[in-house]
Amino acid sequence: SAEQDFSLQSASGTSLFKDIGARTCKQAEIAEDYCSCLDGLYQVNASNPEIVSLVKAILDDREESLISLGLCEPLQLAEIKDIWAMDKEDVKMLRIQLQIKAKDAQYEAIVKLHSNNSTSVKLTRQDWYSGTGHCVPEKLAYLKPYCIC
Repeated sequence: SAEQDFSLQSASGTSLFKDIGARTCKQAEIAEDYCSCLDGLYQVNASNPEIVSLVKAILDDREESLISLGLCEPLQLAEIKDIWAMDKEDVKMLRIQLQIKAKDAQYEAIVKLHSNNSTSVKLTRQDWYSGTGHCVPEKLAYLKPYCIC
């Protein structure tokens, strides 16, 4: 049987043939950035002027890295679709779903506001970009998700 074939448990895994019960993302060793659990998350008003300013600043910062290419459309905000926040001991995390005007490109920004006043931002393209980043040279392929040709 399959259970017998996979009966040797590794030190870092759990058999999926047995009930593993309810686990938090931390218990399952899933990074907060990828955790889809709603435990502790609350929705934030997408029209909050501070959030809108933050999102525009994120897009402006990313656009700065693209200007020298001279190939990309401006990353202008079309809409903030959804914002979820989570407060932890020393960090507030915002998960922001947004759309820009050029080609209706979809992004997710994960912003971590740390208690020591430092901030980290991870901007990720959420839709297919193979058709919109084709003008970016291969040596700069890491910019393709952000450049709308």
